[in-house]
Amino acid sequence: MGKVQIRNNALSLLYDLLDDERNVSKLLIIKRDRRELHDVIKNVSTTANAAHKQLEMLSREDATLNLKASALPPGEKAARDSESKERAHELLKASGADFEFKLLLTQAEALAYATHLAKVAAENESAPDRAKLYSDISAHLRARHQDVIRLLHPPQ
Repeated sequence: MGKVQIRNNALSLLYDLLDDERNVSKLLIIKRDRRELHDVIKNVSTTANAAHKQLEMLSREDATLNLKASALPPGEKAARDSESKERAHELLKASGADFEFKLLLTQAEALAYATHLAKVAAENESAPDRAKLYSDISAHLRARHQDVIRLLHPPQ
């Protein structure tokens, strides 16, 4: 697999993940939460939405950028869809500290993965300006990941 294919694959997976993450704050509309959780999740949604829009813009400008190249095997796609539905169901029926823990855990996992997808895209991008953009997206996602971790495990 060449650099363009790796970049497109990583960005396709990232694009799909960002699409979910930019909507995560909608969960807070139906759930009561503490202010710190609300602020962190709102920042995750805002960061994901901005990155999602940047990728859309780049795909319109660069004909080699294909955001529909996730190329997941059918079993992997089915497993991801199943996991996503189960997590959504668990979050909807959880409340209080259980809801907060489950939400933060899912966010920590998603943001760690997203950080590395953007990093891989940057490493496989030949245009320096776009490589920098993907690195910046990775850094912003890493910062949101650290915010989530701080809520999961506050410093002593």
